Amino acid sequence: FDGVTLKPNDPLLADSISIYARVRHANPLRKAQVIVTLPSADSLDLSFDAVSGQYVAIKAIPPLSRGQWLTLHFYFEDTQGNQLSTPAKSYIVPRGADLRLFQDRLTMVGDSTITLQNFAYNLGDVDIDQVIVRYEELNADGLTWKWLGDDTLDLPKKTRLPSSIAYLPGKREFTLRATIDPDNQVYETDEDNNQIIREFRTTIYPVSPDLGTTTQYTRTDTIEYADGVYVLVEPGSVSKKTTLHIQSLDTTLATDQPDFVLLKKGNAQASWQLALGEEGMDSEGVKAHIWVDLDSLMSAAAGKGDIALARWDTRLHKWIRVQTAEDQQRLHALVPVPGQYAVFSISDDIPPKAEINVEGQLFSAGGFVPAQPVISIQAQDANGVNISPEGIKIWIDEQELPYEQYSFVDSAAAINAVAVKIRPVLQAGKHEIRYLVTDAAGNAYKADPVPFKVAEGDELLFLGTYPNPFETQTTFSYELSNHADDLEVKIYTTSGRLIRTISAADVVEDPNPLGPNYHEVTWDARDEYGERVANGMYYFKLIVKFRDKTVEKIGRIVRLR
Repeated sequence: FDGVTLKPNDPLLADSISIYARVRHANPLRKAQVIVTLPSADSLDLSFDAVSGQYVAIKAIPPLSRGQWLTLHFYFEDTQGNQLSTPAKSYIVPRGADLRLFQDRLTMVGDSTITLQNFAYNLGDVDIDQVIVRYEELNADGLTWKWLGDDTLDLPKKTRLPSSIAYLPGKREFTLRATIDPDNQVYETDEDNNQIIREFRTTIYPVSPDLGTTTQYTRTDTIEYADGVYVLVEPGSVSKKTTLHIQSLDTTLATDQPDFVLLKKGNAQASWQLALGEEGMDSEGVKAHIWVDLDSLMSAAAGKGDIALARWDTRLHKWIRVQTAEDQQRLHALVPVPGQYAVFSISDDIPPKAEINVEGQLFSAGGFVPAQPVISIQAQDANGVNISPEGIKIWIDEQELPYEQYSFVDSAAAINAVAVKIRPVLQAGKHEIRYLVTDAAGNAYKADPVPFKVAEGDELLFLGTYPNPFETQTTFSYELSNHADDLEVKIYTTSGRLIRTISAADVVEDPNPLGPNYHEVTWDARDEYGERVANGMYYFKLIVKFRDKTVEKIGRIVRLR
C-alpha cells in the first residue's frame, strides 16, 4: 500500500470527494474496498483506473460539513488469499471563514480624537483579505440607518484585529450598528453573528486649545451630560487636542464622615468621574465647570445642611468640599480635572481643633525656641482634616512656608487626627508664627499670631517658684533657649547641708524637661529619705548644663504649715 489521495487535495464545504489508493501487488486483486466513516461507516468498492494507475472508489463522497472528520480504512485481498488492511487515515474539512463581532467589544474611546472601536474576529481556518466592517447610526425615525464609515481589514485565520473609525457623537444617547462583511462577499454557513447593535450614552467629548469643550470643533459648547448636569472646559485650558471623559458612578467611595450625606439626582447617585485623554495629561492645572440643577436634590436634603460638591481625595481617603456657589437653583463649582465628584448635604459648621507645640512641648507665647526647632501643629476633626496645600498653611513673620517643607505624621492612617511638622531655620531675635487649618467641610481654624524668641546662645531664664511660701509642694518654672544636656535642682538647709537633689530623670510631669521653651519641676517638700522637711527657709540651686557651658540660678523658698 503506497498511500491515498483525495481529490480535491484540500476539500472545502461544497466539494465532493474522490478517493484514490496506490497499491503494489504480485498477484491480481480479488477484492479492494475502503470503509468510510462519517461518523457512520460505509463500504465502497475500489476499481482500477488505468489513467492514473490507482484504485479509485466507485462513487464520490458527498460534500461534508464544516469541520467534519473523514476516516478511511483500506482492505485488499489477492487471488492467492493474501490480505492487507491499512491503519485508519483521517482528514478534516476546513472550517472555512467564520467572521464574528461581539456585542461587548463595540466601544467609544478617545485620546486626542474620539473613535468607535471594535474587534473583528476570524475564527475560521482560512485567511480572508479585504474584509469590510461597517458602522452605522440609527436615525431619529428609529427605522433607517445613517452610514458612518467603513474599515477594511485583512483577517488571518484564527485571529482578531482591532477596527475603528473616527466619530463625533451628536446626541447624548444614540444607537450604533456594526456589520462585518455587510455585502456578503465571504462564504459562511453562519452569518447570524456578523452584526451587532448597541445603545450608547455619550461619555467622551472633544476638547481643543482654542475652543475648550466642543461637539463639532466649530464652537465652545457646554455639555449636558445628563438631565440637569452640565460640564464646560474653557478655551485655553489644554495645550493640545484631547478628550474629556465623564462617567456616572453607581457606587461612591464610602468614608467615615458623619456629617456628609450623599445625595441622589433622580434615582441615581449624584456622583461623577472626570478625566482627560492621554494627550491632555501634559496640560497642568486643567479645570472644568460643573453645574447641577437643584430641583431633584432639594427635597432629599431639606433641612440637613449645606448642599455642595465634594472631591474625593485619593491621598486622604476623604471627601473634601470644593467651593460651591448657588445661582438660580443650580449648583456651580470650578474643579480640577481629573477627579471624582459628588453632591453632598454637609451639616458640619464647626472648625477643627488645633494647637501648636515646639519640641514636643506646648508652645507658650514669648517663649524661647531653638534656631532649628521642630514645630508641630496638632489638628483633629470628626469629618477629617484637609491636609492639602489649600487646607493647611503656616506663616512665620508673615512669610508663608512652602508646602513642600511640611511633613505629616500618620496622616494616611488617622486623617481625623493629624500632626504636621516643620523645621524652619531661624535667626536670633523675635519672631511670630500663625497658621490655618481647614477641615473636610471647609471650616477653617485661624490661629492668632504667637510671638517667640530665638536666643543668641544657650540661655536659662528662671521664672520663679510658686507657691512661695508653700505647705506641701512648690514648683520651679524656667525656660530654656536650646536643648540642655542635663538639669538638677538642689535643695539646701540654711547651714548649707544638701538634703535633696532632683535630676531631669526624676521629673515625671514634663516628658522633656531639657528641651527648649517653658518647663516646671516640682519639689514635694521631702528629703532624700522621703521624710517631710521641717518648717523654715531653704535655699535652692537650679543647674542647667549646656554643651559649652553651665548656668546656675540660686534662690530661697520657705515652708509653712
